Amino acid sequence: MKRMALSCKIKEKGGEPVERIGERRGFRGLDATALKLIAVLFMTIDHVGAFCGSFAWVAGHMYPLRLVGRIAAPVFLFFVAEGLRHTRDKRLYLKRMYLASLCFGLLNAFVGALLGCRFGNIFQSFAWLIGLVLVTESAAEGIRERKWKKIAGYPLLFLFFLGLSEGFGALAGPLSELPDFMGLFAPGALLAFICPPMDVEYSLGLIALGAVWYFMGDRRWRCALLLLLALMSWLQPWGYNRALTMFSGIQWGMIGAVPLLLLYNGERGAGMKWFFYIYYPVHTWLLALINRIYA
Repeated sequence: MKRMALSCKIKEKGGEPVERIGERRGFRGLDATALKLIAVLFMTIDHVGAFCGSFAWVAGHMYPLRLVGRIAAPVFLFFVAEGLRHTRDKRLYLKRMYLASLCFGLLNAFVGALLGCRFGNIFQSFAWLIGLVLVTESAAEGIRERKWKKIAGYPLLFLFFLGLSEGFGALAGPLSELPDFMGLFAPGALLAFICPPMDVEYSLGLIALGAVWYFMGDRRWRCALLLLLALMSWLQPWGYNRALTMFSGIQWGMIGAVPLLLLYNGERGAGMKWFFYIYYPVHTWLLALINRIYA
């Protein structure tokens, strides 16, 4: 029987990679890109259930499709928290996330009005999360340095935008009474600019979990917390609560994200940032269009 030599490459100072015979290269886990691609698969399955309910097979398997889809959101949330921990400029990260939420929110409102359905915008949830982290860190830094501008500056700005979002939320209701297309488009277009955190995708629960994950740091503890919350979602001791939609009912399916996140090896992978930004809204539009045309 032939013996196969296992090899791996090492780098020597100033030299090219050199193979060392006899060393085994084991499974090193999954990088961020691979895990997000897996999450994209589960998200797509979830949205087939959400937007293609007119098809008989989908309608008959709605619950398992949506249940499996619960895996996606915690994975993406995990990497937003990771991105916050490693980014050089959190304010730039916030600007990029807000612009994504605004652009896709306006497009969601337009396409949704045409197709007669409503699309989610998780970028808004992530933007509120980043803002909350910025506020908390600024206040903590101000306390350490005894600088009142830092202690009060970001929190006051955060409260201003919070109040503004509530005002926009109050205006959205009357706009929905407009006739035909405008009654569907106008509220969504308005809330694309700023939406109350209570009304964003997965509500306050996702924002709070992301912030806790950011400050918690250790991946194993973050996974343990997710496991606990998934079990609590299954037991649902608090009943239905709009602020805790992230941890209610079918959300116990997010337990499937725990083993995936435990496989994370800390590496970024290929990146593909813009693919994930674009795929999220576009595939929901296509699914809704398919449902409208063929069902």
